[in-house]
Amino acid sequence: MGDFYYPDINRVSLRADNVGYKFLKLLSDCYLEQHAHLPTRKDYVSDLVLTTSELHLLDDIKTLAPVGNSDHNVLMWSIDCYSNRTNNAY
Repeated sequence: MGDFYYPDINRVSLRADNVGYKFLKLLSDCYLEQHAHLPTRKDYVSDLVLTTSELHLLDDIKTLAPVGNSDHNVLMWSIDCYSNRTNNAY
């Protein structure tokens, strides 16, 4: 997750200029899925939540009002993750 400033990317058509296109290609090459679809800063989606197909969001991303004097909306979600713990006796 993070703030990715690519305002020229059209999130519907997945078209962009050269720099935005390279970012979209990187996401595709890494099999990353974008989950945030509502504007988070002014009228564009700049705060992204990216996962692989192995991770699943438990509910939809909620967009909340900015905190303090920030110009970014807050994103909130739950994610289903786990770890396998093994006992390595030496």
